[in-house]
Amino acid sequence: MSPMKQHKNQFIIGAFVLTLAGLFSRFAGFFYRIFLSHQLGPEGMGLYQLIFPVYGICMSLCCTSIQTALSRFIASESHKSGTKSSRAYFGCALFLSLSLALTSSVALYFFSDLIALHLLSEVRCVHLLQMMSLAVPICAAHSCIVGYYYGLQKTTVPAISQIVEQTIRMTAVFLIYQIMQSRRLEFQVIHAVYGLVIGEIGSLFYCLCAFGPLWAKSGKLHLSASFHTNIEASAGKPHKYHTNPSPYIHTPQAYMGSLLRLVIPMTANRLCLSLLQSGEAILIPAKLRLSGLTQSDALSLFGTLTGMALPFILFPSTLINSLAVMLLPEVAKAQASGNNKRVQHTSDLSIRLSLVIGILCLGIFRYFGEALGVVVFNNETAGSFITQMSFLCPFLYLSVTLGSIINGLGKTDVTFYHTLCSLAIRLSVVFFVMPKIGITAYFYGLLGSEIVLTALHLRYLCRTTGLRMNLTEAVLKPTFTLLPVCLSGSALQTLLNTKTHLSELTVYLLTGAWFVCSYLGIIALWSEKDTDD
Repeated sequence: MSPMKQHKNQFIIGAFVLTLAGLFSRFAGFFYRIFLSHQLGPEGMGLYQLIFPVYGICMSLCCTSIQTALSRFIASESHKSGTKSSRAYFGCALFLSLSLALTSSVALYFFSDLIALHLLSEVRCVHLLQMMSLAVPICAAHSCIVGYYYGLQKTTVPAISQIVEQTIRMTAVFLIYQIMQSRRLEFQVIHAVYGLVIGEIGSLFYCLCAFGPLWAKSGKLHLSASFHTNIEASAGKPHKYHTNPSPYIHTPQAYMGSLLRLVIPMTANRLCLSLLQSGEAILIPAKLRLSGLTQSDALSLFGTLTGMALPFILFPSTLINSLAVMLLPEVAKAQASGNNKRVQHTSDLSIRLSLVIGILCLGIFRYFGEALGVVVFNNETAGSFITQMSFLCPFLYLSVTLGSIINGLGKTDVTFYHTLCSLAIRLSVVFFVMPKIGITAYFYGLLGSEIVLTALHLRYLCRTTGLRMNLTEAVLKPTFTLLPVCLSGSALQTLLNTKTHLSELTVYLLTGAWFVCSYLGIIALWSEKDTDD
């Protein structure tokens, strides 16, 4: 098997494994969210969602950028067979991540009252923030181990850790709910936060058990390499394990310096973006109150938007997120080896897949949005939100893929500036327009910002990599495929409603299955015909 084909197979298998785990987690998470929405109500969901902007800031500071940087370094070092360097980069990343996480956790715990009162404007968040602070160091350690595996393009352990975390979280919350019911006590938002912390602990425990043997094996490989290097050096022979003769490249300070040179700008960028995104989430309830809603109504609408409608829109992105995670080390390896054609081919394939999925989801959410809100959440407002946000899908999924390709090229500053422009549009709409026309303004701002972000990403890639996007293949064929599928789906639904006695839910499920299968079938036939030609 050629090296190019082997890399391609490894890439596809890795994305497939992550996708399966992501699909399981998303499906399980959907039932979990349905359960929470029924037990907590829209206002409780709003309260629960309100603490996650703060959590996101902590993750941006302690985990996300360090995991991405570690993954990139491990991918580059594995390309050079640098076992010692990989271990050193992991140790530096873990030390840095845990140091920041412990500091953040202590600060979040002791200043939770100030954050809840003056930032979130909701005193009920104090205890939620204190409990959530315990999860930050756990996530830091977990993210470093996952980043190490992503760099090696070994996705099994990260994938299983997702499943473990989701399963333990749900199980813990269900058990807490049963205990509260047996004691005739009210199930509260704090119990959902307990589940979050317990799930993170379980996921980290699994990662540690899996990582131990890999770490020991890499240590043995390093000792073996060192032994052969010393023998060859004593014989005056050149060796293949250390190509750089500098005596300083293998010091801890050198590894930490290399890591920090990538982590500091990435963390600054992500922290800035996280602050803006968190500010947006915190501003939404406040600006809804200015539009004429009460505190309770504004929080309920915020909970419906972020806890019910948005998860539906983001659900299909499981495949896109898995693809994005695998794209970064894949593009980094191609760039390190100077293979620009491989970068172009990987980018083109990923873009086409993102658009196929995005256009399919646009049709599904536009057609079934109202029904999904009522059937799943028993909430007509959630259904209306899903329908209105359906046009987001192609741009949202494509921007994630394009951003990951640019990050894989090491141009994290580019994605930062592009995302900053996108967020500026959304924040402007939330701040200035939402008080006048309400929540509808947010949908317009979200769509406009994603269109701008996608256009900026695509323009940069076309200019720097020579990527040429085939609009007919990527956009027109999926769009024209969607039109007859929608018409046939409508006819099938009418036929099932008039000629059978099936339940409403069964009719929607059958129509949805036809929708997906016929769309993907036509796309597959088109692709096969193009291959034959």
